[in-house]
Parts: sequence; C-alpha cells; structure tokens
Amino acid sequence: MASDSKAKQGICGVQCEVSGRCDLSQSRLGPAYQFEVSRSFATKTKKYKIKSYSSYKQRFWSMRDGGFKRMKAGKRHNASAKTKKQLRRLRTPTTTPPALAKVMRQLGFQGR
Repeated sequence: MASDSKAKQGICGVQCEVSGRCDLSQSRLGPAYQFEVSRSFATKTKKYKIKSYSSYKQRFWSMRDGGFKRMKAGKRHNASAKTKKQLRRLRTPTTTPPALAKVMRQLGFQGR
C-alpha cells in the first residue's frame, strides 16, 4: 500500500487509500479510533441583516441616558369606568425597566 501512487497521508499519520478510510493496523491510534477522513470544502457564508423591530419603533423612544420611554397601557377603552386621576396618570409616559432596555439595545434598537 505504501508503494501505491494513489495513497494519501491521513490525519492519523498513516498512508490512506483513495477511499479515505485509514489503515488502522499500522496506525499509532489503534483500532479503537476508527474514523473517516473528512474533506473540507470552502463554502461561502451568506451574511444576513437583522431586521429592525417595527413594533419597537412605534412604541418606544430613546432617552439621553440610554433608557427608553413608552406610553402606559390601559387607556384605550373603558375610560368611563376609570377615575379622572387614573386617566391623568395614564397620559404620562414612563420608562422601561433597565433589564428590558438592555435587551432592546442588544437587539440593535436605537429609538426614534
């Protein structure tokens, strides 16, 4: 086999046949490590653009300190059942929790 011109050097350090299977009888790894020689092909990986979160654009806006502001929920309907004090408080914007703001920045949201 060593005199054969079609033999190739395998990853186990032994001359391998064209089929790619190593001759483990002469290998320094021993018969317990039987494996196929893998051939690597150069593939071109396609790079994808992460989509911006359209719902975030409509619901949040950024502040100077890196946080995000949002409007409070609960003002869309059933306003007659709520007190004037509740409706007044629901009109004012509030900040997002720091944990949510951190996740939004990791997702690439910049704010409006």
